Amino acid sequence: MCSDGLSNMVTEDEMAHILADGTSLKYKTEKLAGRANERGGFDNIAVVVADPQISEVRPC
Repeated sequence: MCSDGLSNMVTEDEMAHILADGTSLKYKTEKLAGRANERGGFDNIAVVVADPQISEVRPC
C-alpha cells in the first residue's frame, strides 16, 4: 500500500520489480521511497509493505 507520493513517481512495473526481489521488507520500503525521492519527491511518500505468512491468514 502506498500514497500517491510514491505511485505518481514510480511505475507499477518498477514497484513490482522491487517488491519481487528477495531482499528484506525494510530494504524494499527504503528502495521504493528512495526511487520517488530521486525523481523529485513532490508529495508526501508513504509505503507499507507486509509479508503475511500463510499459516497466519485465516478466511473470514
